[in-house]
Amino acid sequence: MRGALKNFVLTRWPVQLFALPPLPHFDPFLIGFLAMEKITPFDIPLLNNEICQYLSRKDLTRCVLVSKTWAVWFSPALWRDLDCGRRTPDGLTLTRQREHIRSMKNITMESAGEIREQLAVLHLQRLEFLEYSRNCGVHRAEVRVLPLLERITTLQHLRITLSMDRDNVCQQWLRTLESLPHLESLSLRCEGFMDGKVIPRILQLCHRCRRLTLRFSTEIGYIEEGDTQEYKDARAAIEEMPEMRLCELSCCSGNELVGENILQPLLERCPRMEKLDLSIGTTGSTFQHFFKMLKENKLPKLRHLITAGPYESHLQAAFSEALSHVEYGIESLTFWHNLVIQSFNLSPSIITAP
Repeated sequence: MRGALKNFVLTRWPVQLFALPPLPHFDPFLIGFLAMEKITPFDIPLLNNEICQYLSRKDLTRCVLVSKTWAVWFSPALWRDLDCGRRTPDGLTLTRQREHIRSMKNITMESAGEIREQLAVLHLQRLEFLEYSRNCGVHRAEVRVLPLLERITTLQHLRITLSMDRDNVCQQWLRTLESLPHLESLSLRCEGFMDGKVIPRILQLCHRCRRLTLRFSTEIGYIEEGDTQEYKDARAAIEEMPEMRLCELSCCSGNELVGENILQPLLERCPRMEKLDLSIGTTGSTFQHFFKMLKENKLPKLRHLITAGPYESHLQAAFSEALSHVEYGIESLTFWHNLVIQSFNLSPSIITAP
């Protein structure tokens, strides 16, 4: 029996044995036994994370309540990712668990404004605000929350909705982007008609990002001649920008000015593009520009494409011709309407449903 247990210790727990200092007066069996008593799988971060990923939030909560030792083991996994959709933690809780919290999602602007001082001291890597419609209360919260984001310099992933038709929000947002050196993924939903000259500046500040989602408001109202000129100037500014690191891009807008003057030159600046989403509001001229880029092999790394069109027969023919040049490289092609899928004679293996 003693030999069998010794064999188990030496083969199953080599990490603990090598971690102990040499003890000449004890045999290996006793060394292994002491190691098993003092070190558990939960004391090893790699093993702890591997185990905790199979536990639900309810299971983790029960584990934390077992004892102080278990609370030390399971608190990091319990508090690492917070979903504020049901209830936003109070400031005291955030202060106590600030060493563990790395991600917060579905938090409202109003809630973030109330606990902004506690949020500023967190080492957040991901922050996702709940999408909302414009109102006066939200606008006041935006003005309070944006300065706090400047202090969370560890942010890598950010999803936010902003009233970009307000000058003070636009200027504060630009200052916020300047203070986020590690930002890799940005999802920005713009409420209201954004000033055209702001967009190139946003793109310049996102040159480090690998994933970018831009959703522009479709409620553009009356477009003045000055607005058209601003977007033309924005196109010229984007064309002079250096190449970006973007690997994933989603640009959604029903505004023709955005498609022609923002999306088209932006695609020219993204030769590393691997995933492209053109599922909402893409105009015919933008489709034609995209087809031309495919034919000229300006997107050599493109592997995943999501689109809602085109619907016009002549554009569908141009799309089929363009895909014939690069189909060998595209791994998935997602159409949002079955009618469009039936219009193409493509390999079924690359076509997926939304």
